[in-house]
Amino acid sequence: MGVAEQNMIGVAAGLASTGKIPFASSFAMFACGRAWEIVRNAVCHNQFNVKICATHAGLTVGEDGGSHQIIEDIAIMRVIPHMTVIVPADATEAKLATRNISEFFGPVYMRLGRSNVPVIFDENKYEFKIGRAPIVKAGIDVSIFACGVMLSRALWAQEILQNEGISAEVINISTIKPLDKETILMNHKVAKAIFHDLTNDEVEKVENLAREQLRLIVSKPQFSPSLEVVEKHEKLISEQAQTLNIPPEVALGMALLENGGSETAISYAGAAGIQSPVAPSTLR
Repeated sequence: MGVAEQNMIGVAAGLASTGKIPFASSFAMFACGRAWEIVRNAVCHNQFNVKICATHAGLTVGEDGGSHQIIEDIAIMRVIPHMTVIVPADATEAKLATRNISEFFGPVYMRLGRSNVPVIFDENKYEFKIGRAPIVKAGIDVSIFACGVMLSRALWAQEILQNEGISAEVINISTIKPLDKETILMNHKVAKAIFHDLTNDEVEKVENLAREQLRLIVSKPQFSPSLEVVEKHEKLISEQAQTLNIPPEVALGMALLENGGSETAISYAGAAGIQSPVAPSTLR
C-alpha cells in the first residue's frame, strides 16, 4: 500500500471484520508509530483479529537513520487493551510464533528486527507458546531476562559468567504481554539477583519490562514493601542514582532492599549499564 500505514491498518481491520486473518507489515516506526491511533481505535477497540508483524525495530534499521528507528514501540503497543506483544529471538522462533498467532484470536504485535542474529532454537525441538517465558539456560546465581535480538547476547554473557564461576540462568521473555508471571516469580525466589541484558538502543524497552516485573514481585505477600512504598521511593530514585552515580533501576533495588528486608537482590541495569551481576551484599 506504499507509504500509507494508517490505511494499511484500516484495511486490515476491515478484512478482519469479515472473518479474514490479515497480516500487516511495515517498518515498526510506521506500522505502530504512524498508525498507532488506527491500531488503538480500529483494531484493538473492536478486538479484531489483526496481526501486525513489524520489521526494522530498534536501531537495527541502521543507516536509514533516526526517522526510521524506534525504541518506543513495545511500550506504546503493550499499553493498548487487548493487544498481545511478542518479540521473537531468532528465525526459528519468529517462524513458530507466526504460525502460533495465526491460530490465536485477537490483535497481536510481533516485533522483528533487520540485522542477522544467530539461530538459537531447533525448529524440531522448540515449542513456542504465547505467554510462556522458556528457560534457555539453567542457573542458580543470577537470572538474566532477555528478548528479541538481545537473547543471543544474554547467552554470550552466560558463557562469560560461567567461566568466572557464576551460574547464570537465561530466560527468554518472548511474550512481553501477557507476561509469564509464574516464571518470573519462581526465579525471583531462586536467584540471588535479577538482571537484564541490554544495549543502549534497548534501554527503554527493557526498563519498562523491568519495572513491570518489579511491581509484580513486590505486589506478592511474601515481599513486604507495599506498592505505596515503591511509589514513594520512585520519587527519590533520580536523586539517589545521580548522587551514587548508578543506574536508576539499581537505586530502586537498593531502596527496596533497605525497606523490605528481602533476601533477593533486585537489580536492574539501566542506561549506564552493568557489566556483571550485582551481589546482594553490595545493595544493602
